Amino acid sequence: GGFEVEQYNLWGLAHNARLKAVQSLKSTSGEYTYTMPELFGEEFDAFATASFLRREEPAFTREEFGGGAGVSRRFRKISTDLSLRYNYQVLNASRRNVPPEDGLGKANVGSFILDARHDRRDNPLTPRSGYKVFTSLEVASELLLGDVDFQRIETSASYHFDLTEIQWIHLGLSHGLVITPGSPAENLPVNKRFYPGGDSSIRGFQYGEATPRDQFGNLVGAETYTLATVEFEQGLTRAWSLVVFADTLGMARRIDHYPFDEWLYTVGGGIRWKTIIGPVRLEYGHNLNPREGDPSGTVHFSIGFPF
Repeated sequence: GGFEVEQYNLWGLAHNARLKAVQSLKSTSGEYTYTMPELFGEEFDAFATASFLRREEPAFTREEFGGGAGVSRRFRKISTDLSLRYNYQVLNASRRNVPPEDGLGKANVGSFILDARHDRRDNPLTPRSGYKVFTSLEVASELLLGDVDFQRIETSASYHFDLTEIQWIHLGLSHGLVITPGSPAENLPVNKRFYPGGDSSIRGFQYGEATPRDQFGNLVGAETYTLATVEFEQGLTRAWSLVVFADTLGMARRIDHYPFDEWLYTVGGGIRWKTIIGPVRLEYGHNLNPREGDPSGTVHFSIGFPF
């Protein structure tokens, strides 16, 4: 549960402010964003952010707080958004089940983050046709007032098309990698590794469980991953539909084994209810090749399209 408050036209200057706070059984998070529209011209907005997150991960307790400032631009004719911001974070990860060679438990990160989104879907909440591409590049350096150096890239794409008026195909592909100039033990915060799994990832696992394991079976996170998803959706009524899906995840604990050296496969299905805030989803994913310690499958109840 949580709340979100927005204020418009602050100081009579068309500035906007948004405060969002969420509390769940495993996490506490808060985010504040202040936006100054058209500060550097008609299409350029400036913004400042502050955020806090504490979450119980399967392998460690994640704590993150920080903030930054940047500019964004909307290219309306080509349905594209770009933003560039400086971000400073204080990161902490408990050492429970996290080997020291996989990264730093505590780190201060100063970085520039470039986000690019191109969206040609017919509907952002319940897409039936069109496509979306999103890419995020984070460059962290000691020169930016942090104490680590790494580059983290994550990109995703989705494509949707109809077979009939009540049948649709949804395709999703995402990829991520993180690179350090030295060893992960010196330059990579544990928080910046990839932890796939969950209702918007490979659905045979809970959030963060579909990740490489060490020789003791502990979840340690990936330095690179690739996720591919295929869905078939069958409409029942205007609001209800059935879906079957297959999720495939390739990953590697070390970037030296790029793009992957381990595979996980999930198949499953579920039912969806179309609402004004997005589809309400009840889905089950069954793991075809579970490792020792992995679940045979997972049930997810969630809101929002998975990709």
